[in-house]
Amino acid sequence: MPADPSAETERLRRDELSLFRSDRVAVWGARGLIVAMAIVYAWYTWGHWGDIEVDCGREMYVPVDILRGKLLYRDIWYQYGPLTPYIQAFAFELFGINLKVLYLIGMILVISTALLLLEIGRKFELVLPAAMAPPIFFLAESFRPTIMNFIFPYSYAASLGAVLGLACLLFTIQHAFTNRLRWLVLAALCTSLALLTKQEFGIACLAVLAFEAIASCLSRRSWRELITNCFACAAGLVPALCGYGLWIWKVSARAIFIDNWVMSPGTYTMRTIGRRHMANEGLRFGLYEWSGAALGAAVSVTLWFLIAYANAFAIRRLGLRQLRYFVLVVGADTALALIVIGLGSSAWPGLPGFIGQMVFPKGIFLIGCAFMILAIWKVWRTHGQARNLAEAALGIYAVLVGIRVIMNMSPSSNGIEIFFNGAIFLVFAIVVARVVASGARSLELSKRELLIACMLSAEALLLMIGFFPKPRRLSAPLKTEFGTIYTEADRAAIFPQIVSFIKTHTRNGKDILVVPEAPSLYFFSGMQSPSRWYEVQPGVLNPEQEQEFINDAESAHVQFVLLCNRHEDYYRIAPFGFGYDQAIYEWIVTNYTKIGQFGPRIDLVPSDAPLKPYEAYEMDIYEKKSEK
Repeated sequence: MPADPSAETERLRRDELSLFRSDRVAVWGARGLIVAMAIVYAWYTWGHWGDIEVDCGREMYVPVDILRGKLLYRDIWYQYGPLTPYIQAFAFELFGINLKVLYLIGMILVISTALLLLEIGRKFELVLPAAMAPPIFFLAESFRPTIMNFIFPYSYAASLGAVLGLACLLFTIQHAFTNRLRWLVLAALCTSLALLTKQEFGIACLAVLAFEAIASCLSRRSWRELITNCFACAAGLVPALCGYGLWIWKVSARAIFIDNWVMSPGTYTMRTIGRRHMANEGLRFGLYEWSGAALGAAVSVTLWFLIAYANAFAIRRLGLRQLRYFVLVVGADTALALIVIGLGSSAWPGLPGFIGQMVFPKGIFLIGCAFMILAIWKVWRTHGQARNLAEAALGIYAVLVGIRVIMNMSPSSNGIEIFFNGAIFLVFAIVVARVVASGARSLELSKRELLIACMLSAEALLLMIGFFPKPRRLSAPLKTEFGTIYTEADRAAIFPQIVSFIKTHTRNGKDILVVPEAPSLYFFSGMQSPSRWYEVQPGVLNPEQEQEFINDAESAHVQFVLLCNRHEDYYRIAPFGFGYDQAIYEWIVTNYTKIGQFGPRIDLVPSDAPLKPYEAYEMDIYEKKSEK
């Protein structure tokens, strides 16, 4: 009996479509494209990352202090896990103390994260162009000229934690599909390292690991397998247990979890500015805002369905079969979106309006919650079916990592969400692919999946254009003996003067105090902070610790105090000495006399200042009063 021609045609189309999924050349091509894009982004934005005045200074200074023989948590204040600064210190020891070493660490982390997002997406049967959407979006937001980037971030612990969290998720998904114990051990090991890196990622990994270890035994109802899984997880968690056990033995639990980890529940920081701080980052539960987020999520899903339905209708009526015609149809959608957005505007702020709601909705966290709940329900109904286990693991991880920035999940110009929204966007891409498939269900399978690939490629293109980094915001090079970094013009002019002053006026390498926040000056000048607190952030020091800080400065025989005019707009409190740390400021003005200042250079204030008023950088010089 002759073969059915239509069935043969469908088989050939399936074979052609398999290139999107399993062809090794295509997969390695996608990986190579990700690496190439990261290199191009790095070249285009080279050195235009971070902020030399605030947290990035900690990332320079702490590893160097470790190389001096100081012990983290006891001699150096640090509010994250211990793994990252010791990796940085090892890199400095191996390659030399240079900013390029930190940039290289950042590049490794950003490429690793993008590749992990690709591999996880492929596990959920996203055709290859669609699986590229999350890593492309991640790369687009990773090279910002602010402290919220992946190359020179406010905290390398956040970048490394994101990598380890995704690695744990990938290994957990592998275990769900294969039930091989080695993947669970690897997931537990990544969890252990995440716990040693940044707390949020470690907790999320613990939850995913526990869920997988228990739920994967449901289908076989095997107590023996459950016990085996628990032992495997315990073995993988040994590094974290030993690591924290060692530090508790050397320092004490209170010193780590209360005095250093200032965002732990019950600390002085949480009792003063903690609630405001968490709300600023997105942990808000207002009914009006949540209603708007729910509406945004519904609008996004509806738009994807309607556009997919319209595209499928056009493809079916026109009898389109080849890939290039699908590209033309979706290209017309993209062109229309760009016209709506107004690409010609020189001040295009991301992706405004309903287009922005479509490609990255305000309520994306709620989509993640719905995805997680549905997947867990499926696990229960199917007694641990592998695909549902994998989806539940992804949903749990995405929600727990993203909960810190619930209402600020969407990309912004300088938000912390960059470290927490990768997994939730991957969930969104999977949901969009399924919604498009539902809208295009009138098409045969091969055409339907071609349409999914094209539409998610258009999504990635819009996000890449909308959030393309703008390095010109940091226009002035600051050249130091440790490398070049770009910053604002006034800081680039003043920092070399301050570094020169520190080098020429220090007597013992630790007798000049910089307050409230500019630890990079210690790094650039080769100085040590007189106290283990190399910066005094709002709400960190309680009254007893303020006095300890003062005692440290007096023991170091501080001769000069450098006081910068940093305002705390983020916390909405008065500046140093008025809104916080009044005792330290009172000690300065009582025991020291102002003898000069660096700046301000009003002529260097940029004309295209940010939306909030730009205040020129200034550093006051105080000298110790002579004893009569």
